[in-house]
Amino acid sequence: MKWIETKKQLPSNFTEVLCTDGKHVYYGEYTSPKSGFNDSKFILCKGVGITEPFDYYHSKVITHWQPLPKAPK
Repeated sequence: MKWIETKKQLPSNFTEVLCTDGKHVYYGEYTSPKSGFNDSKFILCKGVGITEPFDYYHSKVITHWQPLPKAPK
């Protein structure tokens, strides 16, 4: 899969994705202002540098994202 720049396109609301700040790769969920947040955010659940589960990163910090791969058959 290819990385998608957050400047060009953001995921759909409540979509689980892989995302990166250009240094580390994280697993998380995207939330848009439609979900009640003031800004769009990535809720990061796993990754290097995540000290607390469900750290919030503003979409400007996350530079790229991609959908999760499909499970093997």
